[in-house]
Amino acid sequence: MKGVGNSPADREGMTNKPIVACAGDWNLFCTLEQPLVAAIPQDSCEWRRSYGRITKFVYLEATFVKFNKDKAQSELNLLKRPIFHIYWTDCVDVEYYKTTLREDIELWLKQLEKNNITDWMIVLVETYDIRKTNKLLPRTTVLDKIKGDFAAKQTEDRFVSVINPIKSEARSAESWRALVAKVRHFILVAYNKALIKFEEHMREQRENRNDPEWDFCKYFILQ
Repeated sequence: MKGVGNSPADREGMTNKPIVACAGDWNLFCTLEQPLVAAIPQDSCEWRRSYGRITKFVYLEATFVKFNKDKAQSELNLLKRPIFHIYWTDCVDVEYYKTTLREDIELWLKQLEKNNITDWMIVLVETYDIRKTNKLLPRTTVLDKIKGDFAAKQTEDRFVSVINPIKSEARSAESWRALVAKVRHFILVAYNKALIKFEEHMREQRENRNDPEWDFCKYFILQ
């Protein structure tokens, strides 16, 4: 992450980017990866840091990888494991959702919960025609079903629909901007939580320095 005072050239040099793991329809995500990666650092976002530190506006970049349940552990290392998780789908068939997709989402969420991971979102990618039809003929949509099955009061804003910018660039602008803004926000929230956890662990290690078994080398490596 870079502060807003840095030049674009400096921001392009960012190396240690937060990792975001993508589950669901990987091929769908791959069609959106390039515009998403390009859009995230275009605007700054507010980073409300812990322990009374001054709020900063930063430019954020991210690296996206395919979800791997064996590498989803919520470990302390901020650079080697995913900091945030997104499930992607373009399902618009309620029956298919009931018979297949719901179980897949449930399994994904259980895998995250098993590893004490609470930073995630679900994205439903629609075409403009489908979005228009749903507005003209009010009915229960797949997104409504997903929310009904998995949303809690504190996670309602983690369920997002977006018009596919590849298939309808002009029509998708507003929903795409909203999605990018949410991705930025949630990555920062997840990063901040992970950073707080890491700092607390470091303080615990430092406070144990008088312990006969305390190892300075291990403490140094942690930093």
